[in-house]
Amino acid sequence: RLMRWRWKTFWWVVVVCVTIIYGGRSIQRNTIWLNSETFLRTMVADSPRSWHAKNNLGNLLIKSGRWEEGKRLLMESYASFPDHAPLLDALGIVAEHEQRYEDAERFYIRAIKVRPHYATAFSNLGRMYFQLQRYDLAAPLYWSEFQYRARPDFMLVYAMSMSKLGRFNEAIATVTQYYGEYPDDERLQFALGFAYYKKGDKIKANEYFKTSKNPALNEEEFIKSIEKF
Repeated sequence: RLMRWRWKTFWWVVVVCVTIIYGGRSIQRNTIWLNSETFLRTMVADSPRSWHAKNNLGNLLIKSGRWEEGKRLLMESYASFPDHAPLLDALGIVAEHEQRYEDAERFYIRAIKVRPHYATAFSNLGRMYFQLQRYDLAAPLYWSEFQYRARPDFMLVYAMSMSKLGRFNEAIATVTQYYGEYPDDERLQFALGFAYYKKGDKIKANEYFKTSKNPALNEEEFIKSIEKF
C-alpha cells in the first residue's frame, strides 16, 4: 500500500510540474484547437511542404464553400502525393462542382483503384452517374459494390437505375431475390413500387406505395412525383 501511495504521489507531482511548465503553451494551443481552420492554417504555416496539412485545410475550405482556395491547396497536395485516395476523392468533388464531369469521374475511379471499395469515392461516383442520368453506368457500379457489401441502399440505387433503363423485370427479380417480395426496408418497397408503376401494373405498385409514399404528399402529388422521376 505504501509503495502504491508513493507511485500515486510521484505521478501526481509529475502531472502538476508538467502543467506548470507547459500550462501557458497548452492554453495557447487550446485556443488554436477551438477553431479548426485556424489550427489547420497554423499547420500549413509551420509545415509548408506538408501535403497532408494542405489536404486537410483544402478539404475544410471546400466544405465551407471556399472552392478556389481549397482547390489550390488540394492541387498542391496532389503534386506531392498523387495516390492518396481521400485527396483524389476531394479533387473529384471539386471537378464535379465545376461541372468537369469527365475529370471528376477520373479522380473518383482513381481513388477506388488506389483503395478498392473506398466507400466515399464509390458513393460520390455513383451519385454523380445517377444525377447525370447515366443509369447505364450507375447500375453496374452499384451492383458490383453490392456483391462486396450487401447493403440495401446499394440495392436501392441499382434497382432504380435498372427501372430507369426500362429493365423493370430485372429490378423486381433482383430486389425480391435478396429481400423478399415485401422488404422490411421502405426504400426497397418504393423501388419495387416504382418498377411496377413504370411497367404499367399500377395496382401492384400501390401495394408498395401504401407503406413507402411520403405522408406529406397527397395521392395526386405523389403520383405526379413518380411520373416526373
